[in-house]
Amino acid sequence: MTVQRISHYEIQSTLGEGAMGRVYLALDDVLDRQVAIKVLAGVSLSDPSFLDRFRREARLAAQLNHPHIARIYEFGEDSGQPFIAMELVEGQTLSQVLSRGPLTVEETCRLGRQMASALTAAHAKGIVHRDIKAGNMMVTNEGNLLVMDFGVARRAGDAQLTTAGSLLGTPNTMAPETINGQEPGPPADLFAAGCVLYEMLAGRPPFRGKDPLTVLFQVLHQEPELLREQRSDVPDDMIAIINGLLVKEPDKRFGPASALVQALGGEITGAYSMGSGAIYATPSGGFQAVSPGGTGPSSVVSTAAMTVASSEIQRGTLAPPLSQKKKIPWIAIGIGAAIVAGASLFLLTRPRVDPAVRRAEAKHLNDDLGAVLTDKLMAEGLEKAPPESLAKARHYFEEAARKDPTFPNPWHNMGDLSIFEGKPEQAETELRRAITIDPHYAVARVALADLQDRLGHKTDAEAQYRQAIHEDSTLISAPNNLAYLLIESGRPMEAVQVLTPALQKWPEQPTLYKNYGLAQFALGNLGEAQRAFDKTLQLDPMNNAAWAGMARIAQQNGNKEEATRIWQKMAAVSDTALAREARENLRVLMFGS
Repeated sequence: MTVQRISHYEIQSTLGEGAMGRVYLALDDVLDRQVAIKVLAGVSLSDPSFLDRFRREARLAAQLNHPHIARIYEFGEDSGQPFIAMELVEGQTLSQVLSRGPLTVEETCRLGRQMASALTAAHAKGIVHRDIKAGNMMVTNEGNLLVMDFGVARRAGDAQLTTAGSLLGTPNTMAPETINGQEPGPPADLFAAGCVLYEMLAGRPPFRGKDPLTVLFQVLHQEPELLREQRSDVPDDMIAIINGLLVKEPDKRFGPASALVQALGGEITGAYSMGSGAIYATPSGGFQAVSPGGTGPSSVVSTAAMTVASSEIQRGTLAPPLSQKKKIPWIAIGIGAAIVAGASLFLLTRPRVDPAVRRAEAKHLNDDLGAVLTDKLMAEGLEKAPPESLAKARHYFEEAARKDPTFPNPWHNMGDLSIFEGKPEQAETELRRAITIDPHYAVARVALADLQDRLGHKTDAEAQYRQAIHEDSTLISAPNNLAYLLIESGRPMEAVQVLTPALQKWPEQPTLYKNYGLAQFALGNLGEAQRAFDKTLQLDPMNNAAWAGMARIAQQNGNKEEATRIWQKMAAVSDTALAREARENLRVLMFGS
């Protein structure tokens, strides 16, 4: 460290470095107190946009006087070096705290309330933090949380200071709308807050990957692993809060920050955001939506206009804040109720829809309408299906998913449709959604594995097959398809290890014997391979792959007549890969290599 003084501050040590600059521990000579001095890193001094952002940080943060926001004392420049003098917070970053393991539900609620309270104050002044994350929060030695570093904050609506094509923020907590280039508003901070709450309880971020691009893709297209699968002690209300915050559409996301304070057991502070209006709890046990400044006539809004943004539960009654034992009416989590244009006041009745009824309606849409239609289309040939029929089937599945967000089957069916329509990325998203809803849904895992295999993502495909075997020991396709993948990957011995117990369980499945024969042939065990192909053909005389295996064995054993006989039959099958192989082997047998 070469810096000794900045203005009237004596530099004592380096505290750390961040995206914008370096932070020092310093002594204020005038007021005789220790402070944190933040200065731009030297590489940033030539960038006017960084300088503008740095000055803006001080101006914005200086407006915020809140017990859970680190205070700004002074902004200045010394010999052309801009600096900010900030409150010295003694403690650890929340990231450091979480490195020792997840927090209790009670501690998560307490620190979460403090985080939400800080955001409430910032948003009230039109200030969006833009980089809420565990590393930008300090937990003091007394156990309180302070939000730090408004280094990328700006007033909502201010001109963007990022360079073209760049993103400000942290991938793990960056809201989808920010990734898509939209102006981040308070909902972006709330999405990040949901990520932080998830991390507090799970001990890891909801979105993570080996590189930033992987993480950004997850944020945009995938749902995090179910929190219930990681923490059985987290109440349903808490899960619903976090799921509501992690909704990808900002206008449907749970908010505003004051609502999060209340939801986590804090003092009631006012309205819940809802598009252009707000939602308030009502003494009668329901809730009402009021458009800004509206005093006009009331009108009933159908509960069909309301959606609860939770992938794990859809609450049919209003739940109290977590810290309160007494039942009091409060707003349902993540409501996205629509306000009809021109009307100013709506009274919404409390929804009381039995989950069993929702599931029955969803199953009817999925099983009796969507699946029946797709089965009919498949019987007639999907490639001949009119586009409007495919769209109708997808509509049934989408409606089923909307009726019951905890029902994974419609997402699996939508994934299958997307595969047929040549939309692999959409198919992957839909199949992963089914698995996120129900991690034990082995059939969807096999479908995803098949897709990943075709796309060349062998490692992920193998992992999904193995997990499917673990989740459902009655599913023949999982060990069968995994074995074929292993054979293609040059790992026939592992394929034999997968197929041996499968054959003991399903001794009458020809495709298992066929793959067992392929694996043994690859290992050079021609006798074992021939016995496996013989068994396959006993069970399925039309299995062309087994016939091809028999021809290869005959050819390798020098039985030219037998090989020729089989290859001639295979060559006439059709213009398939096996037929092309047959014609090539016939050429070799007749004319030599």
